[in-house]
Amino acid sequence: LKCNVINAGENGDTTHDALKRLERDVLTKNPGLVIVEFGGNDFIRQLPKKETFENLDDMVVAIQNKGAVAVLAAVRVGVFFDPYYGEFKKIAKKRRVLLIPDIMKGVFDNPEFKSDGLHPNAQGYQMIAERIYQYISPLIKDNDS
Repeated sequence: LKCNVINAGENGDTTHDALKRLERDVLTKNPGLVIVEFGGNDFIRQLPKKETFENLDDMVVAIQNKGAVAVLAAVRVGVFFDPYYGEFKKIAKKRRVLLIPDIMKGVFDNPEFKSDGLHPNAQGYQMIAERIYQYISPLIKDNDS
């Protein structure tokens, strides 16, 4: 990318944690585009789905109110049925934001791309970065012109 990229992610954050620090850690930096990728830790900790998606919606609204473009990146949480994906789609449609589906596709089910039983290694993160880039590159190019 020909732009500054800041990773404000924190290991183990839930949507509640991220929402609390969004202003301080992200919005004060006046971003042009913010990729929101949360929900997996909420699912693992069995937090109420309603709360998870209210927090995600609040994050998207705060990002948009700051004048930045919000992008939602979904992580598949179910093997056969994903109880979260439909909720990601609802927010994306309601707030008119880009949704990147299943950013971990091909990573979660392949030990070659994981550093432990759950987290990606360098190769896994490279796959994720390339997938995200495919989706956001038109937004960045549109912004350049």
